[in-house]
Amino acid sequence: MRPHASGARLPLSLGFQGRLLHFVGLKKRPVPIFRPVPPVKLYLDDIERIVEILREGTRATLEIATGEYELDNVSELLDLDKERIPDLHIHSRTATPISLDFSYESAVIQSSSSTAEIRGVIAMVEDVLAGCRRSILWRFLHQSSQNAEIRGYSTIILKRRAEDPSFLKRKKDDVILLLAGAALGVGGTIVVDLLIRHSG
Repeated sequence: MRPHASGARLPLSLGFQGRLLHFVGLKKRPVPIFRPVPPVKLYLDDIERIVEILREGTRATLEIATGEYELDNVSELLDLDKERIPDLHIHSRTATPISLDFSYESAVIQSSSSTAEIRGVIAMVEDVLAGCRRSILWRFLHQSSQNAEIRGYSTIILKRRAEDPSFLKRKKDDVILLLAGAALGVGGTIVVDLLIRHSG
């Protein structure tokens, strides 16, 4: 007798116990994970922590890449001699790899499987990223600014947090101009609305 194809109806002669054993033996398909990450601002400290979590959680070699470069460890990012990089990709070399991809347009965590172990590792990574999310002020400015630093979804800074001055200190003039422009726009709309009402 040929083995039954997946999904084929089992003969009644097998009885309830036979059919139960058949279904218990079925192998479930792995459920992939795809989780978009809110806009983030990553520093070396954050990248090192994420890499440490992936190495300990997956017990695997990691592939770190940015642009056209493949790196063996986080410290090699400093050899690029750049203050910022446009993208960062971290992948664990396992049968069910975990991938983190940060770029100017997006940020994503994904894996081809969702075992308890993988979900636990991803949860720890998400805890780190939660502390890297962009502020509400940035999200407001993001809508109207043409400044590359503000427009980028993922900002990757090759410094430690303690070494980097705050965004407001570096871009105070740009922020003031944007807020002033927004205030004038709202105020102008209100004035025009009042004039139209009184003229009627």
